[in-house]
Amino acid sequence: MLRKGNSLQSHGEASVSAFHGLLRSEVLRAAGSCLVACVFTFWAACGFPLRGRRFVVGGHSPLQFDQYSTFDASAAAVGLLVTVVLGCRAWRLFWQLRGLRGSQGRHFFARAVVPRTVYGLLLAVASRDGEVGVLERDVVRRLLTRELPERVLPQDLDNWVARGWVARDPLAAARSLASALTPEECATVMRWCRELAAADGRVGAEESELLRSLATVLSPRGRR
Repeated sequence: MLRKGNSLQSHGEASVSAFHGLLRSEVLRAAGSCLVACVFTFWAACGFPLRGRRFVVGGHSPLQFDQYSTFDASAAAVGLLVTVVLGCRAWRLFWQLRGLRGSQGRHFFARAVVPRTVYGLLLAVASRDGEVGVLERDVVRRLLTRELPERVLPQDLDNWVARGWVARDPLAAARSLASALTPEECATVMRWCRELAAADGRVGAEESELLRSLATVLSPRGRR
């Protein structure tokens, strides 16, 4: 059922959002650790000075290389290495998070245009054998305003009808749906196409051929 598929999709989106939160925390943690490593490296490069209100113990300029002790040089080298490693990790996690956000945004857009794509596909099926009859239009209106989880408002449906919105390439529309919907949702859309084709009491040869092609695209095997 499309309702069940939609609930699974919502659960999947919630899981992705939770993963984004965890990944964001990892980015901040890596960036914070990198900053601490930078401070330590600078402190080591300055000879680990201890500064009080009235005194300064030890210390030298980071550019006074002749003042470096073996311990100072070793600590600065280790700090620099840790800074580079943590910086690379923070940078990699940042771009990973950005890529995930981008992919989620694209998927959200694909889900947003699903109702209109379904409408166009159904009209393409209904018009395969000629004019779209009253019974077929009633079936389309019922499916989109009552059974589709992202229910279409009647005024939106009237706008699509007035504009004559029909999928010029039904297979392209089916491929678009296959990339945005779950297998259960695709199966439901396929069932709707069959129901609409039989709404006038008969299924013509052209409609049967189109249904077979759509089934190839919307089936789990065709989605691979």
